[in-house]
Amino acid sequence: MELEQKYIEDNITCRFEEWFIEGLLDLDYDLGVEIMVEIAKTHDNLPQKNDWPQLVAGVIKGDVPYFFELEYIKEYELPATFLDITEIDCDKYLDYINNKNYLK
Repeated sequence: MELEQKYIEDNITCRFEEWFIEGLLDLDYDLGVEIMVEIAKTHDNLPQKNDWPQLVAGVIKGDVPYFFELEYIKEYELPATFLDITEIDCDKYLDYINNKNYLK
């Protein structure tokens, strides 16, 4: 008797590349979780451009704020793919705010 093959529909909302995951794993666990929560809340609102990586900044507020930059690709009709995460300083984060290119 053969098993019947079943298809489970994919409801992928975003993807993460290896560099992004490695960068996240280098962070404190709680900080990484907070960044993933911010991504989950805002990834649908990120600007879209076909075949072009984009950058957006964010901050995790705490006793010592953590400023970060996300590199991602979000093509039309496809889920966002997060490529990399990098720590930045407050000045660079403020530049992103001036350009209205930050996680809200």
